[in-house]
Amino acid sequence: AYTARIKAQTAEAKNRAFPDSFSPTLAASLETENIPKAVYIKLITAANHLLPTFHKHLRLRQKALKLPNLAFYDLYAPRGAAQQHSLEDAKNLLIEAVTPLGNGYKSILQRGLYGNWMHSYPSAKKRSGAYMQDAAYGVHPFILLNYDGGLQSLSTFAHEWGHAAHSVLAARHNLYETSKYGPFIAEVSSTTSELFLHNELLDNAVGISERSAALQQALATFEQTFFQQALFAEFELAAHTQAQSATLSGAELSALYLKLLRKYYGHHEGVMHINALYGIGWATASALTHPYNAFKYATSLAGAALFTEQIGHGNVKMQADFLSTLSAGGSEYPYTLLKKAGVDLATNAPYDALSTRMKLLLDELEVLLERN
Repeated sequence: AYTARIKAQTAEAKNRAFPDSFSPTLAASLETENIPKAVYIKLITAANHLLPTFHKHLRLRQKALKLPNLAFYDLYAPRGAAQQHSLEDAKNLLIEAVTPLGNGYKSILQRGLYGNWMHSYPSAKKRSGAYMQDAAYGVHPFILLNYDGGLQSLSTFAHEWGHAAHSVLAARHNLYETSKYGPFIAEVSSTTSELFLHNELLDNAVGISERSAALQQALATFEQTFFQQALFAEFELAAHTQAQSATLSGAELSALYLKLLRKYYGHHEGVMHINALYGIGWATASALTHPYNAFKYATSLAGAALFTEQIGHGNVKMQADFLSTLSAGGSEYPYTLLKKAGVDLATNAPYDALSTRMKLLLDELEVLLERN
């Protein structure tokens, strides 16, 4: 079914005269938001370059869990001592966290957080997960969560409110026709909100155990939103390229996915043992149900890392450019908007910022684990 869909997409792309030299399906997909091919290639190149840093993160994960060996399922174990934050704590933490984004941004969150824009807790027949709904122009966005007070839930809380602030700004400064923004830029606002929250958690952490948990949660965002999504992006490009000339079997797709999984998670370097059975993971990855969409989460986190770094260091222009980018909605193509704001995802700068932030977190975690 997956290969058949690729073949159908390939046929349509070729019929529409997208170039065969690289991947017609990728060219067709990127054209929707006018994203240069260089952005996709830069992501995969940068992710591979950063794999030693990711492997250090995995080794520290093993050390934090005090395990002789690290297995893939160990990534789902709790990150440090259990910390609970009430919903009121979450609101206060987020409002303080986004202080570098200015009073206007904070006022949007305050209005929403205390204005009945959110359904926070699990309830009967409620959909799982978390999402932000902004379909009705002229009406404030609405957020549905399944908040449980843990650090992962707290990060999700910040993520969805980042989307909400984006939608408020986009609707405020645009007519309906240009108020909706594309997925390439949507995750920049949400992950920037997450990164500022992680800064706030680290600033307020008390004791080694609490700080270690906060560091591990901050690093989990890079693991899940950058490396995991980059892996999907590399898999998609390889599968689409190979499927142009041959019908890939399930076994061949699993072999391709297993090869990438073992590369990313350091199987051959002894970082993590990846059982061959995990090769079937491509078939269960919901990220692959929308072709060439996963990469946008990874590029967005890199863009958010650069925004957070510069704004956090007091770059007033970058702060203004960030807010202008959100306020622009869909009035221009997302790559163009980000480039105007100083975030060119076809260059090294965003990935350098991501690398710098991740290495700082890892270095501190390493010291804390030595003490504990």
